[in-house]
Amino acid sequence: MDADFAALEWEPLLALVSGFAASPVGRQAILDLKPSTDQEWIALQHQLTGELRLLLEEQTSIRSAASSIHAARRESPDSRRCS
Repeated sequence: MDADFAALEWEPLLALVSGFAASPVGRQAILDLKPSTDQEWIALQHQLTGELRLLLEEQTSIRSAASSIHAARRESPDSRRCS
C-alpha cells in the first residue's frame, strides 16, 4: 500500500492541504486522512465539497448557510437527515 500512496503523492498532498487548516486540530484531521474505496463515503465527500464550493463562490458564511439548510430541512417532510 505504501507504493500506492507514493504513486498518489499522498503525503505531499496532505502536507499541502493541511497548510490551509484553520487550527491544529483541523491540520491533524487532514494529516490522518487515508484513501478510501467506500463508494458511499466518497459520494458524501463529493457532495459536501460541492456544497462548500458553492458557498465560497457565493461568498456566503458557513454559519448562515447552515442555518438556511437546517430551516429548509425542517420545512421539507421528505428530506434526509445527516448524522
